[in-house]
Amino acid sequence: MTLPSNGSTRIERVKEPHPESRRYKDGQRESLQNDAGLPPFSSSSLCLYALVSRPPSWSRHAVAPSERVAGAPLSSPSQGSSERVPRKPPHLFDRLREIKRRLRRARSVALLLDFDGTLTALRHRPDQVALEPMVRSELTKLAHHPNVTVWIISGRNRADLRAHTRIKGVRLMGLHGWERRSRQQLLAASGKAIRQARTFIQKSLAKLPGLWLEDKGAVLVVHYRGASPPQVRQGRSMTQTLMRDLAPPLRMMPGKKIWEILPPEIKGKGEAVRELAARQPPGTLAIYAGDDTTDEQAFRALPGAITVRVGPRRATNASFRLKNPSEMHEFLKLVRTELDERR
Repeated sequence: MTLPSNGSTRIERVKEPHPESRRYKDGQRESLQNDAGLPPFSSSSLCLYALVSRPPSWSRHAVAPSERVAGAPLSSPSQGSSERVPRKPPHLFDRLREIKRRLRRARSVALLLDFDGTLTALRHRPDQVALEPMVRSELTKLAHHPNVTVWIISGRNRADLRAHTRIKGVRLMGLHGWERRSRQQLLAASGKAIRQARTFIQKSLAKLPGLWLEDKGAVLVVHYRGASPPQVRQGRSMTQTLMRDLAPPLRMMPGKKIWEILPPEIKGKGEAVRELAARQPPGTLAIYAGDDTTDEQAFRALPGAITVRVGPRRATNASFRLKNPSEMHEFLKLVRTELDERR
């Protein structure tokens, strides 16, 4: 049944999925109602209301972003970050029918995965992180699947990432996608600015014992997990002052309890995944998963992909969410199982 509505949007009643195929968690039903601006459902309701956009008359056969699967471009450089508005996405397991349909239609799959917080749980220090054996096993199976290519794109440098993964067939991109197969070199001016920043930060942090510096070579990271609020304020002010005084100017990118200091050459994960997508054969479905603000660029760069924010429910440019690395592992198993059933 279709209810009348003004403008280019209509409201439809659609059958509620079977309870076994949809998990109502974290107030998911209430969230759907509020997002759509509809009155609350009664406890005995047997249907959901869905807003359905009506394409303009000249594009009746246009495909919605969520339906861009095999044969559609994975990304478009012309689609800037301002075109997508962050929202709180649905849990991925609540949309399994859609996910499975897109996997079945795809000729191949490009898995693009963050590491810390996505494949592994976060720890107080990066050297305390370890990849669980069951996750390693699943990634190994996917990397050897004939229709799957797996990349891990991390803020870690490539050597560190290799030491923490050690999975044959998985391709690694360090420093947010800038460090690839061959060792990358900064321009001389950028290298000098990074060295100056390193010296300044090391001296400044001597007075702030709750903060510490991680040196990745081309990138510097100030960690403040566990620091007191006054120390965090001092550290932020120190870092911002440093950004203004150096030439060429460096960039500060906030993350989970960190500030990353980046040279101009390192653009971020958005540019990296856009270049990867452009090299994929027709019919490739891209799947990108990440847990941090550094991954938002990648979500925006892949409007036709399955994008997943891992962690608590919050506004994001990703299409779906998962709670933690354990659910990410379950999703990886689902991807492999669906692709195996096609063979």
